[in-house]
Amino acid sequence: MKNYPVLLSFCLLLIGCSEQESKLELSIQYWQALVENNTQKLDSIILHAENQNDELVIKKRYTGERPVQVKEIDEGVLVSLSRYCFPDLKFTTYIAEIDGTLKVDHGKTMAALFKALRKAKTNKEFCYEFDDAPLQGKIDGKEWRATMLVEVPFLNSTVHTLYGTDTVPGEFEGTSFPHINLFKFNDGNAKSRSGNFGDYTRMTMYSPPGNNMSGLGSFRVSQVTDESYKLEITYKHDDENYISGYFIVKTVR
Repeated sequence: MKNYPVLLSFCLLLIGCSEQESKLELSIQYWQALVENNTQKLDSIILHAENQNDELVIKKRYTGERPVQVKEIDEGVLVSLSRYCFPDLKFTTYIAEIDGTLKVDHGKTMAALFKALRKAKTNKEFCYEFDDAPLQGKIDGKEWRATMLVEVPFLNSTVHTLYGTDTVPGEFEGTSFPHINLFKFNDGNAKSRSGNFGDYTRMTMYSPPGNNMSGLGSFRVSQVTDESYKLEITYKHDDENYISGYFIVKTVR
């Protein structure tokens, strides 16, 4: 009889440990399934909310790396994601117990990740080196070389757009030809003249009929005169979409 409290405590301890291990294991399975795009596995371990379009959520593929599991917490598991040129991101894999079964709250976890990504700033002046060659690369797997930069009105601001050799002069409307969009570029703020994309200035690659692609890269404005400046860019979305080199922008026509 005197041993009952000890046995009870031991049993509670085992139960607690088992639950924690289940959280950790579930988080590992969840991120592995995301990285491998295993939708069948994801469907079996995520929390299905009544107002959630699970098919759309799951099929929106996660293309990042698998985070490191840091420790279990009340809300789930704290994880850390390492990326080149960024400080480690720490956020939560949210896990809830539904009818005695642990499930990952996919929507809440992705919201936490995206919030951490939006706040993250690079930790180097230039994360990527610049190539001393004319600005060129590929868009949608096709060779592309910059030939002109124009300012295009966008909402209450201006977007600087780089067009290439396949653009017909006088006919570009922003959607007909592959091009590069620079947002908040060279607008008077020192941050808009050099640095890494995403910290202040943003860049997207556009491939008709409507594919906007983001990625990582660096840029620099130099050799500024009254008539021109040198724009250098190194940027990559994937092996089929990237550019690097320099382009001389004429400011006097």
